[in-house]
Amino acid sequence: MKMLAIALVLALLLAACGSVATVVNGDYDAETTTEETETTTEATTRPSPVTIDGLVWRVPPMLPHQRIDVCCGFMDEQWRYIDSDTGLLTGEVHGGHGVGGGGFVYDSTLGLFGQGGFGGEYTMLYGMFPVNGFEESVHAMFAQLAQDWDWINVDESVESFVRDATTRQIIPRVDSARRNNLAYPIGGTQTWFLTQEAYTGEFAVFENLARITPWYDGIRPAWEWQWLAVLQNDTWMIVDFEGRPLLPIQFANFWFICDDTAFARLPNGLYGILDITATYGLYTTERS
Repeated sequence: MKMLAIALVLALLLAACGSVATVVNGDYDAETTTEETETTTEATTRPSPVTIDGLVWRVPPMLPHQRIDVCCGFMDEQWRYIDSDTGLLTGEVHGGHGVGGGGFVYDSTLGLFGQGGFGGEYTMLYGMFPVNGFEESVHAMFAQLAQDWDWINVDESVESFVRDATTRQIIPRVDSARRNNLAYPIGGTQTWFLTQEAYTGEFAVFENLARITPWYDGIRPAWEWQWLAVLQNDTWMIVDFEGRPLLPIQFANFWFICDDTAFARLPNGLYGILDITATYGLYTTERS
């Protein structure tokens, strides 16, 4: 049985860490050859870092975008792709796609961990299970499903489901009492979806079914998890897993590009590309 893949929304951007795009006046030049790209990279896509008020910027905070968001790439408020080296538009527009759902969730009141989901009936919901005895509960669920669907390999399904559930990931907190029962049974049982109202708007990093960070209004991890951008009181900060600020700076928006760079916007400021490692080095030097 093909299980639902559990991945961070940002995982689709991993290729951007090493990508090189040639930008001419904000437009993507599709005719540029590999040799031309290599010779123009240093001049056009990797400007010298500049330090402003203790922050080191690969691209100064002067980008004209009203908003930067992520969905299969970095995009502005009009769904136009942004180059992750220069911060300029590539000339390509995102085609759009439907609403997702079905990720792992946690009910802290009832001590339940499982797959939630909202939206249409296309989202498979496996249910919520007690954290204590999680694997045994999942095994019982797949054994029941296998009675109706003989193509299900129970042991393989359980192994895959538990592996996906226990990997390090960002988990939303829910009230699983807020759910919609569906009219049709799956595996002889009544299946259900969490409604959007069940999501409390709080997130934490979990590993092996255990919460390893405080709850936040939003979390965006660096690729190797050494940094966390967290949202509280409508501002983003860079913290460690204990919630201790690594940089004493608040941002209006923050998206990791790679482990050491990010699109960042200061309150009442413009977007730029921040060099996190260099800025952290300056901060720790000043502190010592």
